[in-house]
Order: sequence, then structure tokens, then C-alpha cells
Amino acid sequence: MSVLCTVLAFVLPGSLYESGTIRYVRLAGVLGVSTLAIAASVWRTQLVRTQSDLAAQQRGAERGRRDALELNDAVLQELFTARTWLGLGHEAEAIESLDKALGSTRGLVSDLLGEGAVRPGELVRSQIDLRGDPASAQQGSEGGAPTAAAGA
Repeated sequence: MSVLCTVLAFVLPGSLYESGTIRYVRLAGVLGVSTLAIAASVWRTQLVRTQSDLAAQQRGAERGRRDALELNDAVLQELFTARTWLGLGHEAEAIESLDKALGSTRGLVSDLLGEGAVRPGELVRSQIDLRGDPASAQQGSEGGAPTAAAGA
């Protein structure tokens, strides 16, 4: 656009040349308009890029929210159900709820990581803590083979 303005200013009769002399005021105006056109183009490109980055961030936040809701629906509710069954003394139903929660967790992890992203055994932890004590899990994490925590 700015190149077109400059070319037209020189080509059109009586625009920049009048009586064989250059009209510097008109030339300055044409160059100013050309510069503004370039600046507007650069600004618009930056604006479009910023808008697309913002839209991508919003999509990511929405995906995280959907994943959290799915986790709540699929896993946490089954775990709560298992805990309730255990409290009532119904171990078979509790185990069934735990199996459902484990299956849902596997499905969620597979969905989040994508197809073929995880091979069997790849997500095995190096430290197993059967007591649920975070301090004891950290003590045995210095290396070595996977072990079960003592006292379980």
C-alpha cells in the first residue's frame, strides 16, 4: 500500500511536480502516509498474533478444566464410593468401585498422553509406599529397585 502511494504520487500529473520543481510538503505527506501504512501493517500482524496466542491459552485453560471435571467424575467419585462401601463393611463392592476408579484412571492417562505415548510398564514408580506416608516414600527414593514400604 505504501509503495503504491509513493508510485502514484510521482506518476500522477501535478501531484509532486509543479512547474518542474518537487513539492516537498506533498512528498513529506506521501512518505508520512507510507510510513503510517507500514506501521499499521506491522501493528495489525502483532495484534493478530497476540489474539491467536490468547485464544490458544484460553483453549488450554478450558481443556484443563474439562480434564479436572472428568477426573472428578470418573475417579474421585468412585474412590468416595469405595470408601463408603468399606465404612459399611461391604468389601466386595468397595473392591469393585476401586477397580472402576483404576480403569477410569488408566483411560484418562491414556487420553491425556495420546495414543501410543505410553508403553506397558513405562509409568511404574521406583518407590512403592503401602502405608501412605510421604516421608517414608522419600527415604527409600535414593535408588535401587522398587520396594514395598516396611510395616504394611
